[in-house]
Amino acid sequence: MHLTRAYSAFGNGGVMVTPHIIKSITDADTGEVIYKDTEDKNLAIKQVIKPETAATVVNEMVNAVTYQEGLPNRRATGYLADGGAVPLAIKTGTAEIAGAGGYSKSGEEISSYATIAPANDPRFFMYTVLVNPQANYLDFLGTLVKNIANKTTNYLTKKSNGMVVEKNTYRTYLGDYTNSPMNEVVQELKAQGLQVTTLGEGNVVKQFPEPNQVISNNQQIILRGDGQVDPQKLVGKSVGEARGIC
Repeated sequence: MHLTRAYSAFGNGGVMVTPHIIKSITDADTGEVIYKDTEDKNLAIKQVIKPETAATVVNEMVNAVTYQEGLPNRRATGYLADGGAVPLAIKTGTAEIAGAGGYSKSGEEISSYATIAPANDPRFFMYTVLVNPQANYLDFLGTLVKNIANKTTNYLTKKSNGMVVEKNTYRTYLGDYTNSPMNEVVQELKAQGLQVTTLGEGNVVKQFPEPNQVISNNQQIILRGDGQVDPQKLVGKSVGEARGIC
């Protein structure tokens, strides 16, 4: 529970929340709800880290799963959890087992995956532990986590009628580029793999999404500069995007 609480800050833009075990208890025969936790499940404790710090941590956890240049065999420590429909952010762990009088004898340990999913739009946290793992345990653990994450996301998607997020997306922090040279901002954002549309030229006078937000890397960024706006560049944009920048 303490780990769940701590990791919640990374998936909530730096805000730590309180985890709960039981939401409600329903009588299987009558359908009557005989117990319901009335405490607000989204009760924010406090802002413990900056949003950009949380986004950076999640991005580094994504790197523990995905194909990496420069690593032996180009494999990250959590690579066996990669390949599912849902992008995962994982912190792998190995630790000796603590007991009365100290730690366990050599060879006895736990292996764990702390998983935030989906990585680009966190909706749940999962902590999976194997005690005294045997040979090829990473294959089992990676497959287990991947399958649970896929099924859980599918369930939440059906429940909310939302959309399953695309693989290979992640969250990043969008700073304030107001009054900065348009060409320099475009170059910087594109270097991060972000999609940018410019309206006008000169310095940035307005941006969409608004500054200092955690966004998905596949979200369109619109920069409004000086001068007239070419109406053709607004073709295909949502009403919210057009209003936010014009």
